Amino acid sequence: MSNKKEVKGIRSAYIFIPTIVIITAIYILTIISTVFIVTYMSEDTKEMTDTAAVTSEISQLQGTSSKLSKTAQSFVLNPTVGNPASPNVNMGPLNAYLQDLTDKTRKPADAIPIIEKYNVSTNVINNVKTAVDKINYMIQYQAHALYLVKAYLDDKNVSYEPTLFDSVAKYELTDTEKALTADEKKSKAYEILLTNREYQDAEGVVSESLRAASLEVTETSLVRQKDLTANIKMSRGLLWGSILLILVFNIIFFAILLRRLVFPIIKFAKRIDDNEKLDSTHSLYEANYLAYSYNALLDRHKEFENELRYVAEYDSLTGLPNRYSYNEFLKNTVEDEKSVCIFLFDLNNLKFVNDTYGHAKGDELIKNASLCIKECFLDEAGKNCYRIGGDEFVSILENIDKEDINKYLDKFTELEKKHKVSIAVGCAYAKSIKDIGYERLIISADKNMYKNKSEMYKKQENKIDLDN
Repeated sequence: MSNKKEVKGIRSAYIFIPTIVIITAIYILTIISTVFIVTYMSEDTKEMTDTAAVTSEISQLQGTSSKLSKTAQSFVLNPTVGNPASPNVNMGPLNAYLQDLTDKTRKPADAIPIIEKYNVSTNVINNVKTAVDKINYMIQYQAHALYLVKAYLDDKNVSYEPTLFDSVAKYELTDTEKALTADEKKSKAYEILLTNREYQDAEGVVSESLRAASLEVTETSLVRQKDLTANIKMSRGLLWGSILLILVFNIIFFAILLRRLVFPIIKFAKRIDDNEKLDSTHSLYEANYLAYSYNALLDRHKEFENELRYVAEYDSLTGLPNRYSYNEFLKNTVEDEKSVCIFLFDLNNLKFVNDTYGHAKGDELIKNASLCIKECFLDEAGKNCYRIGGDEFVSILENIDKEDINKYLDKFTELEKKHKVSIAVGCAYAKSIKDIGYERLIISADKNMYKNKSEMYKKQENKIDLDN
């Protein structure tokens, strides 16, 4: 492996760290700008919401005052309806008046603490208080007029619910008023609400005070919104400037990254796919170091590749292809018109030798068995004989004539004597493997092998000379 000092190139830290610091600072500026924008917009929204709430409250107060006055006046003008001989109370305007008078959500005095919660001037609060005082003043006039109408109804013997007027502000008629006739009482009630100068002036004060309060709230809100809008524009300018700087630095940064890191890595990937060495120059130090490391790894990989393949595919004791190779052959071979003969072998007495003389002697027995098989059946490629188990072997001969099988078996018998081993063998032949298939042929060979093994035990031909 070559010296690590040979790796050249600018280290990424010299590019990344300054860039990250600069971009981070700009991002912080962007975040600050965004926070300002959000804050100002939130304040602007709150300002508009508060203004709408205050003006709505003022409008509702104005509406309550107007409705109380109108419904009270309407009832005083027409307190009864129906047959004049047997009239009924005009409940429409009276119910509307009583409903507004007792509605807790529209109670005039409650408007003051609601408006005080918002950021309004003392002048606005004072105008609202003036309007509320005048509304309460008008309610006393309305109560006076309603109780005169109540007396009128009593004089006219008009029946009504005894508790109907309970929610009206209490008012005691004077003895002079009680002494008036029914029509005079009705007429006086009319004068109080429709021609009385003080009552009309109170209505005017309510309208003027609430109009002034609403106008001031609106004007103040417009000034505040104008300031907030200016702040939002300034913050947006700062934000867009920050975004532009980030864009510029990102373009520069990624241009360097693409040229000195990404493009070289893409080239590396293509050369790796082609199993070629990488160019360890003209990139950032880290990319060059990656290429350097990969080239060193590739050199070592080539050294180990053959060893690993051999370990994976061959039996270390006999040097024959192992069961994995055998399974791969069966999986990948083509079952065509060729003739095939499969020989299955089972080494006799291996367990007895292992138990009696030790595994070293048993390994020697296995090696001798493999020599018999190799010398008799192994082709030039050396891949048609396999050790598929501890004492099991297989050999596959292709394009063989059936007449030649006995020649192989006779030669194998001679080799058994030569290497002093006893091996049960079974074979199965197919003139066309396409017609039978390897699976059926193997099953047939396996049966023949066990049949041969049984016969060998019966004849006691499985004795082995273990002197050597």
